[in-house]
Amino acid sequence: TMAKVSNKLSNDTIIVNVSKGIENDSLKTMSEVICEITSKDLSKIVTLYGPSHAEEVIAKHPTTLVSASTSNISASYVQKIFSSSQLRVYTNKDIYGVELGGSLKNVIAIATGICDGIGFGDNTKAALLTRGIAEITHLGVTMGANADTFNGLSGVGDLIATCLSKHSRNRFVGEEIGKGKKLKEILFKVNIDSVYGNTDVDIANITFDSRNVEKNTLFVAIKGHEIDGHDYIGESIHNGASVIICEKLPENFKQKKSVYICVNCSKSALSIIASNFYDNPSLKIDLIGVTGTNGKTTITSLLYKLFDELEV
Repeated sequence: TMAKVSNKLSNDTIIVNVSKGIENDSLKTMSEVICEITSKDLSKIVTLYGPSHAEEVIAKHPTTLVSASTSNISASYVQKIFSSSQLRVYTNKDIYGVELGGSLKNVIAIATGICDGIGFGDNTKAALLTRGIAEITHLGVTMGANADTFNGLSGVGDLIATCLSKHSRNRFVGEEIGKGKKLKEILFKVNIDSVYGNTDVDIANITFDSRNVEKNTLFVAIKGHEIDGHDYIGESIHNGASVIICEKLPENFKQKKSVYICVNCSKSALSIIASNFYDNPSLKIDLIGVTGTNGKTTITSLLYKLFDELEV
């Protein structure tokens, strides 16, 4: 997306980055990736991070963020735009440290969720968070960040919110991994054509991307317009997949450790498997969405105003 719009950005344009993560191969942060793609000066990029779940921001709960940039002018400009009576924004020149803190804490959040899933208590989580921020700080400083940054909003602040909140997706994923799921539970209501192997196995993760496969993963091979997931079954097994969902068996098929389950439609199977694996989250949603040709924005705006007035 950035590559498509890069030629439309003027030299004065300030890019506000809210994406978190570290590029796999290069280990670049998001601002560095943006610089590389757009050829813009780093001083024109501002990273806006901090402990801020959208659900609470919408509910107008007091929230704090950090506007980070190598340029005080850029950081202050974004600070002024986003500040309100409910949202306080601080500035920081250590954009690298802010981005590392906001990204690395997700690893600790998943580990915290695993603790919840296994059934460990507050002692374990307190130890994990304390040693987690120490490890993040050590790594961040080694990579060139300022140690003090990790004591701020995008360090300790983001870590607390992500590791302890019911809104945290990373903590939730960790909890599901900690609980573990039996394959038979996950396959409930899936139309199966044939099974090769023992289905009495535990599943810790599901994916249709072989690059995300790790030990005890269920890999769903999906045939797309340009890429066929069946071509990556071998890679997924090499990476640790214990179960393969596919529409056809690989050529020169040999039953080894992994379980092969053939279905008529991998895409349909994935939707059911994901729902079963994550405890049917759609059943917990009161309002799924508003659809139609015209009037969606008007209807949702009216509903928002109505619910806001009713304090729902």
